[in-house]
Amino acid sequence: MDRSSEKVKVEEPVRNVKLNCWGAISARGATSLHIYKENLKADKYTKIVEEHIEEMEELYPDGFTYTHDNLPVHIAAESDLEEDGLDMVLFPSYSPDLSPIENLWRSLKYRVAGDNPRTELQLRKSLEKHWEIITRPENLSPYFGNLADRYRECIQESGERLPY
Repeated sequence: MDRSSEKVKVEEPVRNVKLNCWGAISARGATSLHIYKENLKADKYTKIVEEHIEEMEELYPDGFTYTHDNLPVHIAAESDLEEDGLDMVLFPSYSPDLSPIENLWRSLKYRVAGDNPRTELQLRKSLEKHWEIITRPENLSPYFGNLADRYRECIQESGERLPY
């Protein structure tokens, strides 16, 4: 049978598929991944965190300290989060080296890119699958292993960015 005249159907990837994510991690585990489409503003950020406070309390029933970076949206939401009863840690102005989740986001992006999602649904499923894997407590320990040492080093460097 001559198939030279048959057309091959190729699924074209949707261009500019973008989803945003929020999640919290700790040495004991993580919250579920919150996936959203809109740009993040202070009120949206506050609502997302509020939706996940119960999960954080399950990980730390005796209380916990919530940290985030100095993204302007995060700073704008701090008073609302404190009103919700969250104890906050303040970091130096530029401190990604003190935030374990920055390395985790990098790992998540790398793994999702390896899946090569072509649609929003595929992207969402890939994000959820890899978040579940990398946030298992046994997989989170490397992100927290030398954190105390990095904090001490940052204090010695007067809050300057660490050289790694």
